[in-house]
Amino acid sequence: MEIGDAPKELLRQLKDVELLELEREDECCGFGGTFAIKKQHISAAMVKEKVNDISKTAANLLLGGDFGCLLNISGAMKHSGNKTAHQHIAEFIWERTTDNKS
Repeated sequence: MEIGDAPKELLRQLKDVELLELEREDECCGFGGTFAIKKQHISAAMVKEKVNDISKTAANLLLGGDFGCLLNISGAMKHSGNKTAHQHIAEFIWERTTDNKS
């Protein structure tokens, strides 16, 4: 989508938010298209590495911009015992920038 670091810049502007970046954040989680079905072992290894990176940060919340990736990563985290919460970045920003009590 060529949006670059715009989401991170938005997060940095929010109060009480500390952005912890992954070592290999640009690497795929292994869930794209039919890849996870056709190449199960490779896909599983890719998401395991992603979960390991997340665990190293000791973050309280994983944010992502792709629901498929969030589904894959959060499922792998749950399976491995990692209890880090997860949320779509748009929802996270919405909750912190609007008065959604209406």
